[in-house]
Amino acid sequence: MSVLLPRRDAIALTASVWTLSAACLLHAGAAQAAPSALVPVAGALSSAGGGPVADGSYALTVRVYDVAQGGNALWTEAHAAVAVSGGRFALSLGAGIPGEPLPIEALAALPEVWLGVQVDQEPELQRRRLGAVPYALVAHRALLADGLTQPLAGDALQDGSLPAAKVGFTYAGSPSKGGPADVALGLQCTGCVTVSMLNIDDNIDMQGFGLQADTVIAGAFFGDGSALTGITMPQGVCVPGEAVVEIGADGAVVCANAVSPEALPADGLDEVSNGLLANQFVDTAMSAGAVAIKDNNPTGIASEIAFPDVGIAQKLTVSVDISNSDLLGLKVTLFDPDNVAYLLWDKGGPGASLQATYPEPTPTLSGDLTTWVGKNPKGAWRLQVIDTAPGAGPTDGALNSWQVAIETLSNAKVASKGLFIAEGGLKLQTADQAGQHPFACDATSAGRMYLNTADAIVYVCDGAAMVPLSGNQPGGLPAFASCKALKTARPYAPTGAYLLDPDGANGPMQPFEAFCEMDTDGGGWTLVGKVVALEHDDDGGVLDSNDTARWKDKQYLGSITDLRYENALGPSYESVPFTDFMLMGLFDRDRKLAWRMDESFDSLFAIFNAGTKKTTTNLLVGAPCNLDYRPSCGCGKGPDATGPQFYGFNINGDGGTGGGALFNGVNPGGWCSVLAGWGRSNQTSEYAGGGLGARCQGRTHQMGRHYWGYGDGCNSYGWSNTKDVDTFQPHAFFVR
Repeated sequence: MSVLLPRRDAIALTASVWTLSAACLLHAGAAQAAPSALVPVAGALSSAGGGPVADGSYALTVRVYDVAQGGNALWTEAHAAVAVSGGRFALSLGAGIPGEPLPIEALAALPEVWLGVQVDQEPELQRRRLGAVPYALVAHRALLADGLTQPLAGDALQDGSLPAAKVGFTYAGSPSKGGPADVALGLQCTGCVTVSMLNIDDNIDMQGFGLQADTVIAGAFFGDGSALTGITMPQGVCVPGEAVVEIGADGAVVCANAVSPEALPADGLDEVSNGLLANQFVDTAMSAGAVAIKDNNPTGIASEIAFPDVGIAQKLTVSVDISNSDLLGLKVTLFDPDNVAYLLWDKGGPGASLQATYPEPTPTLSGDLTTWVGKNPKGAWRLQVIDTAPGAGPTDGALNSWQVAIETLSNAKVASKGLFIAEGGLKLQTADQAGQHPFACDATSAGRMYLNTADAIVYVCDGAAMVPLSGNQPGGLPAFASCKALKTARPYAPTGAYLLDPDGANGPMQPFEAFCEMDTDGGGWTLVGKVVALEHDDDGGVLDSNDTARWKDKQYLGSITDLRYENALGPSYESVPFTDFMLMGLFDRDRKLAWRMDESFDSLFAIFNAGTKKTTTNLLVGAPCNLDYRPSCGCGKGPDATGPQFYGFNINGDGGTGGGALFNGVNPGGWCSVLAGWGRSNQTSEYAGGGLGARCQGRTHQMGRHYWGYGDGCNSYGWSNTKDVDTFQPHAFFVR
């Protein structure tokens, strides 16, 4: 039964009530003339939350009915103050007001008897059916009336002579006159009712009933458990680095070594993933190509590696591969991005090949490379090789290759050494900046891809340039006449290789791939060729001013689809019209020089083949010293400290007249010439400065800032044919 009871602090209460039956009615004294007509009732009041109500006294009204619902009360009495403790209460029917006894005989004659309880002024609770108490009282009175003077012993129920649910009464050898009576609870006997015989559907108060059993199973337990005994609580703690793996029978905790992040090695992912994952990497940057070593030259040669930003070094090594006729005359020095020198080899011993890795297993002669552990080695690393012993020619051996490698523990990337299966899907990195990529494309990011949401194209880095995965053209566009035409039609097209068709689908020229530079000065630059050779070598696969087979006969070589280190000349040389020309360093692409002519040309071949000098003062990007310069001279200084005064094509210096510079070398009337570059006027003469296909004093160079040829390179006063101050940087050239 339940009720909402606004009492005292207006807390809603629920009450549950049950009746007790036959409480020891059969255990009456011999001198007892009649059993009491009082019927005991016990119950509990609980709050809406399920706990007991506050201790105190409550007014209860009790009614007896012959039906479960409706009808009129057969008997009613009120109890003004019923004590409640812990939510429990008890009272006796017949002891209230008006104090009339319960009509036992009348109730016993009814098929059913129902009890209703009302708390204070709340509606009456749900009625409960009375048990065997009225019937037991009637039976007891009949026994007493017929001469039963001793109570029926409860122990008689244990020997099997009487059933547990129906009890037949006999006395003085006479048959039972009272008939069977229901006995439910309240027998005063020890062991006559066992726990296995009980089936209690509602919650019980163990303390109130004094229930004691080996096993008690309940759906819920309420209370703080402070009075519970016989429970063994876990005892003990584990030290740092251990974890609880078991609770022993005696309650003691069992500990075992735990794997903590601090205990994992540097590449902990490898250990915990069965070798399938790793966050430790080795990143390597290699030199662009072989460089010939000048024989018996105190300045030697140098090669530079730009190491990218890949993280903090756990280990750094430098490997070199050098060949020379005699290592006894060789000196090799490494310079880090801070220009700190590390001596690797100094005339150490005889031999023709030096292949070593520093600082392990080969230690450096001076300088400590291990100081780079824990630092970021990004920046320019430079290797200098000097041959101090005289040989048979201008060069002796070569710096074949060298590399810088670092081992890093990354906090930004994870490698999967097995097949990576993404059952939930795979999401690429995205960027929405038109025409820009979110990361630099170089050897360290080869294979990395992302989605550019500005043009809805997936790009992948091939190690040198970003390539759209939708084909040679962004968005599946057809081939364009030039990179400039592509940039105009597709402003967001990124730098990379594209298919070009300068004379259209019906022209005789076949479409070809070319590298398009889409960033400098608005982009749209078409790659024509690349020059990496320092000296003329009779057309041994290089590109220089005397290379008639290449320049005049258009015998192409190499690839113009990227900026890799190689000599190259492609079909764009004869097919792409232009007004702008650009030189760009291959080692450092930020070194650029670009100018705009005052007229348009059909192709670079057309202007070179005509041999007519063309000049302009319209500089677009950079300065000559951005490409190649002697540090002691500074930037922008030439003879008489004036520097370049114009830019253009087919420039002949020192009074020479135009014509013939491309295919016939130096013009007979002048000292110096250049195919495409810069120069200046000195009094009545024009001196070539340097650039593409430069030649001076019988020496052939592809790029040299050699004002006055073999002078000191800064002014006209220190000229001497014993000084070679020509300098050179590998470069690419573009038209637009």
